[in-house]
Amino acid sequence: MVIFRIFPCIVLSLVILYAGCSGEAAKSAGTKDPAEKNKAEEQKSDALPPKGTNTEKEDSSEPGRSKDKKGGKDVVSKWMDQRRSDETKVKLKSVELACKMFMLNVGSNPKAVEDLYRLPEGVTQQQWKGPFLDIKDPESGIQDSWGNPIWIEKLGAKIVAKSAGPNGKKGDDDDLNN
Repeated sequence: MVIFRIFPCIVLSLVILYAGCSGEAAKSAGTKDPAEKNKAEEQKSDALPPKGTNTEKEDSSEPGRSKDKKGGKDVVSKWMDQRRSDETKVKLKSVELACKMFMLNVGSNPKAVEDLYRLPEGVTQQQWKGPFLDIKDPESGIQDSWGNPIWIEKLGAKIVAKSAGPNGKKGDDDDLNN
């Protein structure tokens, strides 16, 4: 919930930084005095480069968004990818902790992620004491931030939760795990 309260402030800060406002112009932009607002607008327009001028960043197809110097993704897309990646890592950690709880209750590791929120075959409700994950839609299971299913793999005695990552393909370089 805190992220929804902080997010507008972050966006406003990014807009101010992107526009090149000085700290004083940013302060006066938030005031309600019309004279101060006009002064802030003038400072803001003075700080912007003329249209069509290519400064440090490459032109982007969308106004207000620019690509990094290497011609890669725009800054907002990179930020969103990082946020999704971080959110997915939290989900993976939750799955791994749920696997540990399953192991403590049942005495063996789960065979699949579904065993963490559905009673597995051959296990009694008294042993299971689950569900260990709160899933909104049990039919779709637990998913990463890109809508791909999360799965578990046994590596020796350890269970590792994994995500296919942004491209949705298992077994390549952008897979996520803890």
